Amino acid sequence: MTGSSAGFRLPNADADVRAPDAAFIRSDRLPQTTENYAEILPDLIFEIKSRTDSVTKLREKIQEFLTYGTKVGILVDPRTRTMEVYRPNSEKIVLRDGDVLEVPEVLPGWELPVVEVWAPEF
Repeated sequence: MTGSSAGFRLPNADADVRAPDAAFIRSDRLPQTTENYAEILPDLIFEIKSRTDSVTKLREKIQEFLTYGTKVGILVDPRTRTMEVYRPNSEKIVLRDGDVLEVPEVLPGWELPVVEVWAPEF
């Protein structure tokens, strides 16, 4: 699992570097540690919408990763308490409180109740 400081070089003509808010790469796919940007794409990425983020730009960023091989992209919006789950060649799925996030193609058997993601209200 990486945080927002981890960059991934995309396999496009410009070799753009993108940094999702969080990313996961299965251990069997990890290369040796390097000081350079990873030459591998994550299996799973998360983008978390802040007050100043454009939802459109976050969706475009997720789609760019999916185009190049990421298996699942998730847009988390704390304001609306929703998660939009994107997979290549599939319709987006919108999860809300009461739903459970599952990504069996990356983390078989792992489940996260959406309601557990949000900060508690005091």
